[in-house]
Amino acid sequence: MATHIEINHDSGGTPATHYDSVTDTDGALSITGSSALGGSANGFQQDVDNPNFWIVSKTTSAPGTELRFRFRFKNSNLANLPGSGHGGSYIWRVDLSQSASSNVLLSVTLAWNASAQLVWNVVRRLISDGDVTFVSLLTDTIVDSGEHCIEIKIVRETADGNADGIVEIFLDGVSVVVSTTQTNFNTYPLVNRLRNNGNGGTQAVGITGDAYLDEFIIDTDGDADLGCLPTFSGYDLVLGGGQP
Repeated sequence: MATHIEINHDSGGTPATHYDSVTDTDGALSITGSSALGGSANGFQQDVDNPNFWIVSKTTSAPGTELRFRFRFKNSNLANLPGSGHGGSYIWRVDLSQSASSNVLLSVTLAWNASAQLVWNVVRRLISDGDVTFVSLLTDTIVDSGEHCIEIKIVRETADGNADGIVEIFLDGVSVVVSTTQTNFNTYPLVNRLRNNGNGGTQAVGITGDAYLDEFIIDTDGDADLGCLPTFSGYDLVLGGGQP
């Protein structure tokens, strides 16, 4: 286990304290104690009422042949979700990418569905000669209101064309997707940026409130324990399940 990059916002300050590049024309972003998640002193807060896009990014070096990515989010302060599909808009999107918009190895998005429910999805975006190809890793999946932890394991394809790259996606410590046929040989070594984006489309459709993100970690061990284990009750410890 070796931490490659960590952003937990504990030192407070402004977004520029924690990221190399910040675009926030409407002042939608802040680092506050009220947005702290998972035991942190402070967290990253996004005011979704603001009409414009925001972007923060942190540049790093590419990891080895495998990685494990983890972050926390809280969605319980969001209100007035529309009864329509998101149509590609989103509340926030977290990318592991080569640059600002190209060769995105991983893109995690929080959005909404036609039943006014929060959903999340994970895709890989390949950009070549202006064309964008989306490789879906997790389609729109309903996520409960509350605080959650996402972990993703990625192993690079052994050679171009072998289609043996691995992606495993966890929500709150529970595996929800496993793929062992990923073709990520050429995009994987280009990953040198953690980029978080907010979409102005939330204001246009009337969503209000705040979204919180915190405790970003990229580790070079795909099986590292990064602290996203689920919360257990006493009932969970009874052999055979059920209540005592």
